[in-house]
Parts: sequence; C-alpha cells; structure tokens
Amino acid sequence: MGTRASFWINDPRNLTERIWLGCKAHDGHPENFKEFGKILNPVNFIKAINKIKNLDNNDFANPVTGGWPFPWDDDIFMNDYTYAFFKNKVYISFGHYGFTTFLDYMKNRKRYWNTHKRDDISLVSIPAPIKYDSSQPDSILLLQKIGEDKKERFG
Repeated sequence: MGTRASFWINDPRNLTERIWLGCKAHDGHPENFKEFGKILNPVNFIKAINKIKNLDNNDFANPVTGGWPFPWDDDIFMNDYTYAFFKNKVYISFGHYGFTTFLDYMKNRKRYWNTHKRDDISLVSIPAPIKYDSSQPDSILLLQKIGEDKKERFG
C-alpha cells in the first residue's frame, strides 16, 4: 500500500475556506517534497502541487476530474499525510496528529511524535469536500467480509 497524501490551500478543517488541490496515492512522504519548506505563498504551493500531479497523473486524484479518492470521505485526516498552505507556510499533519510547520517537522521529526497528541480532536471527522469516487487513483485494497453462512461452508 502507498503513503497517501492530500494537498490543500487554507486550513482543511475550515470547510468554507479550504481548497482541495488533490491527493497522491503513493509516495506521499515529506522527504519527497523538501521544496515545501521554501514555499512562502499559495501560488508557489499550487505550482509545486501541479508539478507533482504532472509527474505521475495516474497516481494523482484530481478534484477537477473526480471525487475524493479514498473510502473515508467522512474523515480526511485518515490519510497518512495532509499538507496545507495557510498562515504563509506549508503545514503538515500525520493522520490525526496535530499540525506543525513543514520546516519544523523536517527538522524535528522524532520530537513531533512525542510532542503532538495522537488524537487531536480538531482533526477528527472532518469530511471530504466531495464524496468518495472509486475511479480516482488510490492505494487501498478493500476486502469484503464473508457472510456467516459462507464462512461455515468455507471453514
């Protein structure tokens, strides 16, 4: 499975002001986006995301062409990483851990895990801007539960 990432302008918790730029299904690790630490305006952040999208369009869920790429459209922070440009910086969150600046995360990764709450309540149950769309690129394997009657037959 891949390391999933979503990209936003403005704080994605703010449902009225956020702008979803897309999602990457694989290789969403911060080490792959070191240029984010130098970005100081939203135009350059959008350019960086467009560059990511153009590198491998088959791995990028584009909001222009479809919906949310992951089955958890009721909680966007279930992604591995969330990147957002707000307050004149790129911020990062890992799952439901709290936001920190991208630069601080890259400099102090080990400290991040110890200083941020794992279940930051402000990141829980934030809905996706668009419903789940299984035609979008993703890295999810969905397994169907076998019914109890079939389970007995297949043992």
